[in-house]
Amino acid sequence: MYLIPSGAWVSNLATGRLGARLHDQFRSPEIPALPTMPVPEFCRVARFEDPDDHARELPQFDQQYCQTGPGRFTGEVHFFPESGGVHLCREQINVPLVQKGIMHTGKRLFGVPCSLGQDMTYQGAAGSNSIGQLAGGAAFELHNGGPVDYLMVSVDDEAFAGYAEYLGGLESVGWLSQSNLRVTPALLSRTVGELDCALRIAGGNASLFRYENARKALCEDVIGSLLCLLTDATPPARRDLTRMTYADVVRRSREYVEAHPGEAFSVMDLCRLLRVSRRTLQNSFLEVSGVPSSTYLRAVRLARVRKLLRETPASELNTGDAAARWGFLHASKFAVCFRTMYGILPSQVPRP
Repeated sequence: MYLIPSGAWVSNLATGRLGARLHDQFRSPEIPALPTMPVPEFCRVARFEDPDDHARELPQFDQQYCQTGPGRFTGEVHFFPESGGVHLCREQINVPLVQKGIMHTGKRLFGVPCSLGQDMTYQGAAGSNSIGQLAGGAAFELHNGGPVDYLMVSVDDEAFAGYAEYLGGLESVGWLSQSNLRVTPALLSRTVGELDCALRIAGGNASLFRYENARKALCEDVIGSLLCLLTDATPPARRDLTRMTYADVVRRSREYVEAHPGEAFSVMDLCRLLRVSRRTLQNSFLEVSGVPSSTYLRAVRLARVRKLLRETPASELNTGDAAARWGFLHASKFAVCFRTMYGILPSQVPRP
């Protein structure tokens, strides 16, 4: 049986009582000092100026990011202590993008928005103001229509089975196969506030996490807040088939463009290939990504050019040839599109 602590850890740490108690305990001559590790192993911040670098930093996934809205990319991942099979990190990104990939096996992930009202479509359904869930080994696709800020709680399967006793046992949990879990806005808002407070305090007291008891206290406090939220969670009353259809149209369009570099095509060409009307195509992109199909698919091609430039030495591939491979034939127009999207010129992309 797992005991879920209350929010007392947060208030204790906020007032300094937990920190004083921990330091007094580990300085006491009657209690041997526990092994410690360098603080950066537990609390660190990784910052990125490229979506591919950002995507690779998250160890739970094999994934790719594609920026779909203009702006110079800025991403941050705040890593927090791990304990008892629970892994915490907070991800923040400043531009719209699509994330796709596969979750590593042996884990279950919960994504909790750190701010309410974020514009997103997760696994074909509107994900705003809900908890995202992903089982190990499952593929995922997430469209963010604006800035991203959410907490990812990854729990090893064995640890989750133990924590599920708090919910009545795995056999009684009816939402394990659901991607989006609905909760009341008031409860979600309160939980987001608790989690944000806990993580801010943790970031300001990083030296304490040399000790296993401190790491365990943080992880169990976060898990406690999450499980309280999950007791109120329910799957959507019914599947939004229209939204799922729109998300499928966007996915198939992107996959076609990525599979046919350099091929010239129009909106009507895509409509014929996907067997949908022009109105359905446009509504699909506006609903899922917030931008027209032409803008979204141009962003996909620009992302491929940027990736190609970053991976290929300039001596082997010049910028014009890289652009031409993905259908950009006019150098000046390509440079304008690239700078509008990423805030830098193609010539400023770091090359190997």
